Amino acid sequence: MLFLIPWADAAFAHGSVVDPASRNYGCWLRWGSDFQDPAMQQQDPMCWQAWQDNPNAMWNWNGLYRNGLGGNFQAGLPDGQLCSGGLTESGRYRSLDVDGCSSGDGEGVRSGKIRRSITDVIGTPGEGAKLFAISDLHVSYSENRKLVEELRPRSDDDWLLVAGDVGEKLDDIAWALDTLRRRFATVVWAPGNHELWTHPRDATGLRGEARYLHLVELCRAMGVLTPEDPYAVWRGPGGPAVVAPLFLLYDYTFRPDGVTTKEAALAQAYEEGVVCTDEMLLHPDPYPTRDAWCRARLAATEERLAALDPELPTVLMNHYPLVREPTRILRHPVFAQWCGTERTADWHLRFRAAVAVYGHLHIPRTTYHDGVRFEEVSVGYPREWQKRPAAPSPRQILPTP
Repeated sequence: MLFLIPWADAAFAHGSVVDPASRNYGCWLRWGSDFQDPAMQQQDPMCWQAWQDNPNAMWNWNGLYRNGLGGNFQAGLPDGQLCSGGLTESGRYRSLDVDGCSSGDGEGVRSGKIRRSITDVIGTPGEGAKLFAISDLHVSYSENRKLVEELRPRSDDDWLLVAGDVGEKLDDIAWALDTLRRRFATVVWAPGNHELWTHPRDATGLRGEARYLHLVELCRAMGVLTPEDPYAVWRGPGGPAVVAPLFLLYDYTFRPDGVTTKEAALAQAYEEGVVCTDEMLLHPDPYPTRDAWCRARLAATEERLAALDPELPTVLMNHYPLVREPTRILRHPVFAQWCGTERTADWHLRFRAAVAVYGHLHIPRTTYHDGVRFEEVSVGYPREWQKRPAAPSPRQILPTP
C-alpha cells in the first residue's frame, strides 16, 4: 500500500522510500532479478559495489529505518551518511553512502520540503486478529497437503508463523507458503531441516547456504517474511511484540546423559540405528560441518536480537526448541542431538520472550520454562496426527489463549 505524505517541519514516516526511489530500492528494482550480472559493474557502478558489499542492503530495502532521533535529524544523519540512515542496522547499508547522496535527498529530508511516496509494509491488525503458529506441515504427504488446502484464518487480519519443515522439494514448499500467504494477512517462515535437504528428486541440486538463500528469495517473491528480513512487530491483541523468526540449526550438544563429545554421541546413534537423515541430505556448504554453520548462525542472530528495543517483548520462532527440556520425552533420547543447541538455553530470558515457538519434535504441547510459555506447534506425519482425537490446526500464540 502506498501513502503520499507531505513532510513539514520534521520528517516522520513509517515505511521505506520508493518514489523517488532510495538508492537500495532502486538497485533492487533494476538488478534484483539478475544481481550477479557483470554488466552492472559498467552500467550501474554504484549498485554494483553495493551488491558486492552486502546484498542484504537491497533484499532488505524495506528495513532501512532510523528510530529514536526525537526530531534531531541532523545529529542522527550526519553529512555523508544519509543514504545509510546514519549507518543504521549495524552498518548494513553503508555501501549506499559511497560518493554521497544526492543534494535533493539530503536537503529535502532535513528541511522537510520534499514529498515522498512510502510503503507501509505491515499494517496494524484489528481487534479480533490473532497470531497463530504451525510447523512440520510435510506437504509431500497427500493427507497433509489436504490440511493446508483446507486451512483458513479466523479473521482477515490473522498472522501465521510457519516454523519449518514445510516440505523437501522446492515446488512443494513454494505451493504451501504461497497458499498460506494468500489467506493470512502476514506469513512468517523459518526453515526446518527438511527444507534444507538436497533431495535426490530436487532438480536444482542446491546445497547448504546456497539452498537456504534461494528459499529466502523464493519467500520474498511471495511476500513471506524470513529470518533475513527486518523483524516485524505484532501490534494486534496481546502486542506489541517483536516477531523474530530464527534460523539456528543444531550443534550436537543435546547429547545422551554421560556422553561428552559429538563423536561419541554420533557413534551411539549409529549403534542404536537411530540416525537423522540430515547426516545424508543436509549439507553445510560452504561450512565444513553442520555445527560450524550453527555457530555462524548463532553469532549473527544473537547480534540482531541484542540490538532490539529493550522495551519490547518478543515471540521467538525457531524450528528447534531453544531449551533442552522438551526433548527429554523423546522415545529415542539419542535423537536429541539433532534437536537444538545448549547455547540458546537462556535466550527466552535474555531476549524477553513472551512466547517461544518451535516444532521438529512432532509432539504438539504447551510447556513453561522459567515462566515463559513454549509452544510446540507441529503437525507431523499422517501416521502420527491421525491417532489424535482432533485434526491438527494452528495454535494461538497471541493474545494468550
